[in-house]
Amino acid sequence: MFRCNIRGQQEALSVLDRAVSSGHIAHAYLFIGPEGVGKRTCAIEFAKALNCQEGSCSRGCQGGIPCGQCPTCRAIADGNFPDVSVVSPSGATIRIEQVREVRRSAGLKAHTSGWRVWVFEDSDKMTEEAANALLRTLEEPPPRSVMVLTTSNPFLVLPTIVSRCQVVRFGHVSLPEINAILTERFDLSDQDRELFASLSGGIPAKAIRLARGEERQARERALDLLRKIGTRDTLEILKISESLAEDRTSLVGYLEMWTSWYRDILILKETGDTGLLLNRDRQEEISGVACENSTDKLISAIQILQEALNALRQNANARLCMDSVLLRLDRLLGDPRRKEN
Repeated sequence: MFRCNIRGQQEALSVLDRAVSSGHIAHAYLFIGPEGVGKRTCAIEFAKALNCQEGSCSRGCQGGIPCGQCPTCRAIADGNFPDVSVVSPSGATIRIEQVREVRRSAGLKAHTSGWRVWVFEDSDKMTEEAANALLRTLEEPPPRSVMVLTTSNPFLVLPTIVSRCQVVRFGHVSLPEINAILTERFDLSDQDRELFASLSGGIPAKAIRLARGEERQARERALDLLRKIGTRDTLEILKISESLAEDRTSLVGYLEMWTSWYRDILILKETGDTGLLLNRDRQEEISGVACENSTDKLISAIQILQEALNALRQNANARLCMDSVLLRLDRLLGDPRRKEN
């Protein structure tokens, strides 16, 4: 049996449980799902299950359950186990030099009698040269070795790589599960817990960051910037775009927050049901904006933001993307009288 301390991913865990219980371990897996739902955590736990000294998986893989306490499990958790490696992007990409090192180590004898595991984080960020180099290893995998690739953008992974992996799908986590995670980890009021779960969009990592206070300031800044759209001249808008584009990861977060904001405005305008809002603590402001904008404008704003998110996920130029988003939103939502002056 394979166990992993993540919630709301029963389908993914069942796939890995069947593999561990039967002993039929694929040479490569592709973990597909949104960022922050536990793909990396699950990959590390899978590596523990294959190597745990107390379980049986390392001695034939029949029902191995990682104990989490033996020297091997602790070393894997700390990133110090010689036969388990995590390959992360170096800067913006996973480079061919990193894959060459994996290929080199794959040709060497294992340090232990267990399984060698390589976890590739954000595998969609491999350069073309790196992806082609990895493909050669996937075509001729070394014995008792597993490669786990994770991605939130599977359409950017080389199709020939996808075809050589067993796909394991992770999804968004339900609100009750998010609430349970927050209840276990934090001492929150019911109001805060429900707000953070709602704002998380089904992403446990985001809910945890909100509960820790790590995303609250970012949310305030995102909403403050959104209020400025339509009230600034073009030069000021381009300056805002320049500052946002410097951090691609934060930029995606801003666009997601703005999307949830306009989604709430649209929902309230069309249904009047405040219980459907994600930004529940901003009900009064949302109501005011809903009265000021037409349904068509709100739908167009959401479409602009979704197009930008899709473009960024396909590695579009962040600065050009933000210039376009902010200028289009300004044109759409700004006061026409301001533009005439």
